[in-house]
Amino acid sequence: MKKSLLCLFAICSLPVNASFIHPQEFDGSEGQKQEALSYIQSRTEQDYCQSAQGCDADKIKALEKENLDAFIRLSKTDNKMILDNAIHAYCNVVDMCNYQMLEAVYTENIKAGS
Repeated sequence: MKKSLLCLFAICSLPVNASFIHPQEFDGSEGQKQEALSYIQSRTEQDYCQSAQGCDADKIKALEKENLDAFIRLSKTDNKMILDNAIHAYCNVVDMCNYQMLEAVYTENIKAGS
């Protein structure tokens, strides 16, 4: 699955307006793959291309890959309540809704609960 996502990620130019895909609800369908990749691309562009640093294509692709990797890891997690809380806090309360941030928050909350 990861290989097909990476392949799709590398060759597709997807629309900018995409919906957030909950990693634990990802079903692997082509539609959800495209939606997740499109969300990652548009979110990365929103987060980094509008900054004073500008929009370096190589940097953006590397950040998109990091977000895709975080999405894949999150899709394999098993504590939905902790991930849902992270999504609520970082996607609904503050505008920091990228998969890397969600993975960091999820991991910290898992460690805190152990």
